Amino acid sequence: MVTVKIDDRTAISVPAGLSAKEIFERAGLQQELREGTAAHAPLAVLVNRELAALTAPIDADCTLSPVYPDAPMGAEVYRHSLCFLLAKAARELVPKRRLLVSMAIGNGYYHYFDDNEPISPQLLEALSSRMRSDVGADLPIQIVTYSWSDALAYFEQSNQADTVALIEYINDPFVQLNECDGYRDLHIAPLVPRTGLLSVWELIPYRRGMLLRFPHTKKPYEMDLFSDIPVLYDIAEEYEQKAKILNAASIGALNRINGSGKIQDFVMIAETLQNKKLSAIADRIAEKSDTTKVILIAGPSSSGKTTSAKKLSIHLRALGFKPIAIELDNYFVDRNRTPLDKDSKPDFECLEALDIEFLNQQLLDLFSGKEVELPVFDFKSGSRKASGITISLKNNELLILEGIHGLNDELTPQVPAENKLKIYV
Repeated sequence: MVTVKIDDRTAISVPAGLSAKEIFERAGLQQELREGTAAHAPLAVLVNRELAALTAPIDADCTLSPVYPDAPMGAEVYRHSLCFLLAKAARELVPKRRLLVSMAIGNGYYHYFDDNEPISPQLLEALSSRMRSDVGADLPIQIVTYSWSDALAYFEQSNQADTVALIEYINDPFVQLNECDGYRDLHIAPLVPRTGLLSVWELIPYRRGMLLRFPHTKKPYEMDLFSDIPVLYDIAEEYEQKAKILNAASIGALNRINGSGKIQDFVMIAETLQNKKLSAIADRIAEKSDTTKVILIAGPSSSGKTTSAKKLSIHLRALGFKPIAIELDNYFVDRNRTPLDKDSKPDFECLEALDIEFLNQQLLDLFSGKEVELPVFDFKSGSRKASGITISLKNNELLILEGIHGLNDELTPQVPAENKLKIYV
């Protein structure tokens, strides 16, 4: 027997090996009504705060927390499961064509076939109908274990080249797969336990492929209207072209490059492509230099914002400009004013952690020709101090600011749009 605690409920004893779903049923956990949403069942589970499938066996004492579709983790499980369902339909209807998934565009994932042939309205309707049929059949999605050799043979036979390349570099003797009605794919992340939970989605034609759209996290049972974001498709196309040049459209392909001893060539070509992109951005900045005053570089943590800012500065210097880098981290409010996250720890990634008013005043002063003293944030004392460094904007000088909020207009609300150029890394 194992002892399981479900959130703040009383702990219960159950036989070892039961799934989280079975334990929830024994505990009388039914569909719950969340404020502002319809009643819904959990899609996955946190086992001691680690995301797992509801069908995963529980073999030791632990705490279980249901994961619902209106939570970020639940939305992720729902979306991955939809992609699995579409891949299953494509394999059954057009087994000789290889379906690829690209980047997110709005609330949807862009899919296309690697033969670059457009998806006909008839095929799109057939794929959608097969998915609806599978949802109506409420098929179980299970995690199964294969030997390494059997898994490799299956994916080679089913023409899943990217998965084959990935498995080749897995050292484990056994491989876990997601399985539904004879279709299998590599188990990368938890999926919903049954297809009947995937009732809200739509499949629409988009460019040379299709868009698998899903509901917003806050409204998991409603589809919003589609609003196209053409620049995201352009980015996806650019990424695809670079992947072809690098011969690395997947992690498995990258593993093969590394295994062949050609990783140094890969890095050099990738660096060259990135430098070409930065050079083109610098040319664009030069074309708009009469109005551009500040370049804002944004991106998630560890995406290369600082490196890109330094490299862009070199390209701008080659064009005769004198870029001045300003670190947004030095504009944090004092520690005692920093907002707290859900764990009551300082949240340095929220916009309110920055002194927006002070930053904008310094920017406007610089644009008007004034000299300002840059601040420096002392992380040890948790307070902002004067740095003793003064700057002013002269001819051909530009400001470069990099940080996770660079694209957010609330970061620079007082700076006119024509004075800003935004870059996402």
